Amino acid sequence: MGIEGGKSLRYYRESAPERIDPNGKGPRMRITAQSITEYLTRNGHSMSTGAWSEIENGITKKPNDLLEVIEILRNGLQLNDQQVEDIQQQFIWDAVAADYGEDFANRTIPVAVDLRIRRGQF
Repeated sequence: MGIEGGKSLRYYRESAPERIDPNGKGPRMRITAQSITEYLTRNGHSMSTGAWSEIENGITKKPNDLLEVIEILRNGLQLNDQQVEDIQQQFIWDAVAADYGEDFANRTIPVAVDLRIRRGQF
């Protein structure tokens, strides 16, 4: 069973340079897991790079204080309201899929499935 919330966080981390510099006129940048955890720490939420990587890779289902982490990342990754909702929907899908199975989650949370289709993950 895939952990889609972590994949969403990775997707938005990796695509952040496009939101930060949409015209591509600035220097090429890459936002790493380490830079994310440093940003979280500077903003009051301590997390190790290893813990972040486990979340992105689906080893750990979600960060502690998920909503706080998402709100901190909203600014750092230049996320709009729809993108924040997308991440939340993926974590909801994970919780439902863990308890009731992927088929049930796909039928009851179609928004999460649509997000994965748009990103070419399904």
